[in-house]
Amino acid sequence: MSPEELDLRMLAAVRDRAADPRVAAAARALSRGGEHGALWLAAGA
Repeated sequence: MSPEELDLRMLAAVRDRAADPRVAAAARALSRGGEHGALWLAAGA
């Protein structure tokens, strides 16, 4: 399998799972937490 084919397969897999609203909500929450350092502070505590 070429690197390009592997890349396309990985992109398709991520895109398929991102269609689930629960996954999208979790990604948004992690993104917000990372932007403000909340996750890093919680992990450090």
